Amino acid sequence: MKKSGLIVLLALLLAGCQNDIRRVEGTYSYKTSGKAVITIGDSTATVVLDNEIGAMEIIGQKDDNVLLTFNQLGGSAFVTTGVLRDSVISLAPFDRGVDYLVGYDVVVSGCGHVYGSTIVFDLQYEGEHLNADEITMIAKRN
Repeated sequence: MKKSGLIVLLALLLAGCQNDIRRVEGTYSYKTSGKAVITIGDSTATVVLDNEIGAMEIIGQKDDNVLLTFNQLGGSAFVTTGVLRDSVISLAPFDRGVDYLVGYDVVVSGCGHVYGSTIVFDLQYEGEHLNADEITMIAKRN
């Protein structure tokens, strides 16, 4: 009896993870905004980053893992993975260029909070001479 109860509990837990992933899977439109600090030598400057817009797709993977693809309108495409737990997507850090700051490659990290059909990401960009920890990406399901 105990074995069958344990099997049922495990099945429910696995189904719960899949339901969370099914809830966020799909295509989204996104927009980012924020500011960054650029440091060269002893000089620093805070700059407002150009807004980015584009399409994002979330694809469920094994367990609570997801694949996220971003296709920036008129710009770059990039891919990362993440883990979905309790309506929060924790992104694996990934490299990307910042198109409007030519020559700046950054590592992007952060997490997104799922609110129904909207995901609000709090992102950080870190690279040589550039640090940005006030970047917001809002993704709305299409």
